Amino acid sequence: VHECSYDENGTRRQDIEIYYSFVGKIDLPEA
Repeated sequence: VHECSYDENGTRRQDIEIYYSFVGKIDLPEA
């Protein structure tokens, strides 16, 4: 179950990061 949650969270985070990066609303530092 943990793996599923982790995968979902990671995918969601990536999607959000890409979306915000494209919109350019938030300034996220590329670590």
